[in-house]
Amino acid sequence: MRKQAKIKAERRAVIRPLLALAFGLACVSFVTPAAACMPYENEASQSIRSKDCSVSHRAKGEYGGELLSEPVDLGGGFVLQTYGNGSVCGASYMPLLTDCSTGETLAVGYASSSFDDQGDADPVADFQQAATQRIAKGGPNVLQDMQKLAAKSFEETSIVSMRNGLRLSIGSQKPKHSYNLRCGCKRFYPESSVATD
Repeated sequence: MRKQAKIKAERRAVIRPLLALAFGLACVSFVTPAAACMPYENEASQSIRSKDCSVSHRAKGEYGGELLSEPVDLGGGFVLQTYGNGSVCGASYMPLLTDCSTGETLAVGYASSSFDDQGDADPVADFQQAATQRIAKGGPNVLQDMQKLAAKSFEETSIVSMRNGLRLSIGSQKPKHSYNLRCGCKRFYPESSVATD
């Protein structure tokens, strides 16, 4: 039970910046409940890169925003971050599981949700819990095993080599933003080959 509570608390920490962004947009555009799900166009572009490795973007003329969460150390040289994009109407989330020893990242996505959803289903938290359990077992092929498991709950999965720059370009906005996944490895595994490349 404590593990699930911890995972849900970490998930809330990931979602809060996106909810704050969505709430800000809702306050600007809110007239009636029906109008609450009419995203408001961003009036300015803004990018915030935090020391904790999280990133958030808004683009002028686009609806909503996107973010990369603060990394979570899952142990054994693995770091999890969550990419999210959305607006007042809902959001999509993509877990990114990085193996700091090999420089590979498993990109799993998308899990979509509406901010009106009241259910307990949380595929990102479920993925984190499954990844933590798989990593604790040890042995090779963690990313491949997690890819097979994730294929049951997520629309698509792919393992991407981060050796060339350790950057992943994803997102719905133009220009697509590039996210540096090396930051989490440097933070938690500074001696890893990925952090020292």
